[in-house]
Amino acid sequence: MLAIGLVVAEFLGRSIAQSELEARIEQQLPDGVSGHVDATIGGGLFLPQAISGRFSDIQLHSRDLKVGVVPLDVSTQLSGVQLGATPQAEHVRGTITLTPEAAAQAIGIPGVVDQLEFRDGQLAFVSELNVLGIPVGVDVIAGLGISNGQVMLDVQQTKAHVGDLSVDPSSIWPELGDGGLPVCAEEYLPSDIEVTGLEVRTSGVVASFSSDNLPLDEAHLSARGSCPAA
Repeated sequence: MLAIGLVVAEFLGRSIAQSELEARIEQQLPDGVSGHVDATIGGGLFLPQAISGRFSDIQLHSRDLKVGVVPLDVSTQLSGVQLGATPQAEHVRGTITLTPEAAAQAIGIPGVVDQLEFRDGQLAFVSELNVLGIPVGVDVIAGLGISNGQVMLDVQQTKAHVGDLSVDPSSIWPELGDGGLPVCAEEYLPSDIEVTGLEVRTSGVVASFSSDNLPLDEAHLSARGSCPAA
């Protein structure tokens, strides 16, 4: 009977804790962020972890998270989660998946005037160049990557609609450097979390993120990153 009781307590304890964690996360989402969160507590037996106040593995998934009007599919794995007065996760890893429509809203690519298209590994869009006061369309092919934690636009090809001539990218983006053009994406993650990878697909964009020794209090998780002033 004791064994049966422990099994029941294990099952109920994990189920209740997961439900409470989901509700607490949803209640503490920052202003402008909404959605449902599914939580799974792993890492072996639940009761010993609960007694110690330390969970080796917690997985969170939201298929309908919204930041403003931008829909996101977010999966997060937290390892070494310590509860108490100063909750913290030793390691946080995750991905954000955006549809082409969501990525077009979320990724503030300067210079795009029309026809933003997502390809495998590339973006294609129409920009514009002013020639003697006359706007001339320019077809652009570019990639997205990460450099020192910053999302960068790597301009690979530019051709004017008139004469099919190559265009110097710096004539469209004077701020373009050797590493590419910085792209604003910081406002969609807490400031303590860093974007570590980007994969452009025809189905949209998948961004990887991580953080070590991440405080899990509301103040840190609510403090989203910001984009540099234009």
